[in-house]
Amino acid sequence: MEDAVVDLIRQDYLISVEYALFMRKRRSGVYCIPTVANSMEWAGVMFIRVGVFQGAIFRFRVYLPDDENGVPSFRFENDVYHPAVDRKTGELDTSLLYSQCSADKLHVYHVINFAQEIFDHSALRFKNCISGEICCQLQEKPEEFFAKVKNCVYQSRDAIFDLLSNEDEHSIRSLYSMEPGNPRTVEEIYFQLLPGYTLRQDCGNFVQQTATGLKSVRQCFN
Repeated sequence: MEDAVVDLIRQDYLISVEYALFMRKRRSGVYCIPTVANSMEWAGVMFIRVGVFQGAIFRFRVYLPDDENGVPSFRFENDVYHPAVDRKTGELDTSLLYSQCSADKLHVYHVINFAQEIFDHSALRFKNCISGEICCQLQEKPEEFFAKVKNCVYQSRDAIFDLLSNEDEHSIRSLYSMEPGNPRTVEEIYFQLLPGYTLRQDCGNFVQQTATGLKSVRQCFN
């Protein structure tokens, strides 16, 4: 019993450390929070501001590994038309990240930031990736690829207002009653309504109440 409690507290500590790192290292336009049901599963949204995917709004899930030496996995909840994303599962090909950072040193923020970086125009140079057909289309028929991307962007903006089957209390349900409009307006509301967290820009404090209810964690970013 004591071992189980110790493991739970240790897991809670590791989660709060990972979240602190994410808040400090995250790129602009990305918001993410542990779900109520499972703090090892994070729900997030990213707003693409530049490149051929500009204007897209992608929802995603990040799954922390049970093993502290494991690698976080990342899955888009939208249908993302990209060489580094499996269209059937939404899974991001994180193996492409290993050239930048060894697997045993990967943190959650590395994976999330990489997921946003793949939409930069300069990053569309994939040769070996999870979606080979899309990769070939990008290289051989770029006009068709960019037409598909344009449709992907439009669909993502519509889908942000859909209620997903695995909706969590930490998702922003208030968005669903809004009429689709300026994505920056949606982004501002999303940031302001992050439930369960109080974010202060002066020192980056946040209070996290974990799903297990064991404790609250306060972390100050200098």
